[in-house]
Amino acid sequence: KNKVRPQYDHIDGDHSNNSTANCQAICSNCHDRKSREENVKRSIEDKGINFVKTFDMCKNEYKR
Repeated sequence: KNKVRPQYDHIDGDHSNNSTANCQAICSNCHDRKSREENVKRSIEDKGINFVKTFDMCKNEYKR
């Protein structure tokens, strides 16, 4: 039988917000995935990156 040890997670990603409403126990795989996704999103927002642009004339989208 595989025993999973849950990890402590801040739901909103704010490590200073330790309210019980902001805490959850999730498996290490889910925690890693959630953290990766949040870090990518935060990095994109911090750098002001926009991966999908639209041509002004025809409104077709292209990836940058």
